[in-house]
Amino acid sequence: ERTDAEGTEVRLGSRRIRVSGFEAAVGDQVRLIMRPEALSVRPRSGAGPDTGNTFDGTVSKVTYLGPNIVYTVDVGADDGATSTGAEGSGATGLLTGTRQLVEVTDTFRGADAVLSVGTEVQLSIDPDRIIVAEGDSS
Repeated sequence: ERTDAEGTEVRLGSRRIRVSGFEAAVGDQVRLIMRPEALSVRPRSGAGPDTGNTFDGTVSKVTYLGPNIVYTVDVGADDGATSTGAEGSGATGLLTGTRQLVEVTDTFRGADAVLSVGTEVQLSIDPDRIIVAEGDSS
């Protein structure tokens, strides 16, 4: 979408993701790749800072996997994104009807720190931890 001194803005359906340390020409096709550490989820408490890489959502499923926990977060409808998650890692984007779900892997830090189903959350993507692959690599 655009490049400036702060990085590049990439359109993912109707959503926009800010990527640091990468420049591309407007209209270039790119693939975003993120490791699980690039995503974080926390309870939503009022309006947080809008970094361009935050999405409001609701925890729709919690899965325990030994030392890890996987949150499936419903981030609402989108008009054409095929994935907001990281390919081949602990985060994936899933389209279910008109809802978009993102799975985020987190470290289990005790039962009192677990987010429950129905919790309103903010999903954040660290722009410094996004890897960009140029071109259509499909």
